[in-house]
Amino acid sequence: MRPAHAVPWEGLLPVLAVALACGGCPSFSTLQVPRTVPEGELRFAALAGGVGALSDDSGPSPRSAQFEVSARYGLSDRVDVGVKLYSLGIEGGVKWLILRGPLDIALAPAVSYASFDDQAGTSFNAFYAHLPLLMGWNISDRVTLSFGPKLMFGYQFRSGDVVRDDLLLIEGLLVGLYVSVPIRIGRAFWIAPEVNAYANVTNGAVGAVTIYQGGLAFMFGGAEPARPADDADDDADIDADDDASGVPPAPPGYGATPTAPTAPTTEPLVPPPAPAAD
Repeated sequence: MRPAHAVPWEGLLPVLAVALACGGCPSFSTLQVPRTVPEGELRFAALAGGVGALSDDSGPSPRSAQFEVSARYGLSDRVDVGVKLYSLGIEGGVKWLILRGPLDIALAPAVSYASFDDQAGTSFNAFYAHLPLLMGWNISDRVTLSFGPKLMFGYQFRSGDVVRDDLLLIEGLLVGLYVSVPIRIGRAFWIAPEVNAYANVTNGAVGAVTIYQGGLAFMFGGAEPARPADDADDDADIDADDDASGVPPAPPGYGATPTAPTAPTTEPLVPPPAPAAD
């Protein structure tokens, strides 16, 4: 068995500081895999990317860099909970693993809050409800193709009549999808490029909008339990190390339980034939 990987707590503080100091839009990312974090384990993630939008009324909106961090904790083999922080707000949710196998399927409802005050003193606030269906095709032990539809409902309120579509505080119902490719390196570290896109079904104050967010995610911690095949590989590595140490291998049958010798079998004596008479 391999030892559990220690979580580098000291490395989280700089990442958290960057995430909260940079970026300027709500989060539309996924930043997780369909399979839940093992029970009693913690998994951390960070994402660096960008957010943008296309509006029928105003054309392309200004794009913004986006940095996010998250943590998830496994409550059971099929349920985990998580929190995500970004510059404008916070998100919390739960994930339920419906199907586990070559194809993983999970529901991950969440709620989020984003807030911003501009230089003129106008306050912008938005609440969002998220309902993504996460699906993951496990191509191999190390590579997963993750994808699925997403629903989101947003409600915005502000202290004035000013509309800031550049903040992407979108109202109404939005439908979307995501694609991600988590690649596992080692037992408890993943890199995962991802792309998310949304289109609003109900036009709000900024009209019809298509929102996109892409980036590169890094996830670490919450290793899957070692499988018997992994243990067998470890044993094979140990045997190989012993062979390389110069110790001669044991002779065949060494260590086997000795068995009692068997008595030799004898054939009955047959008298020689009598000589023929003249």
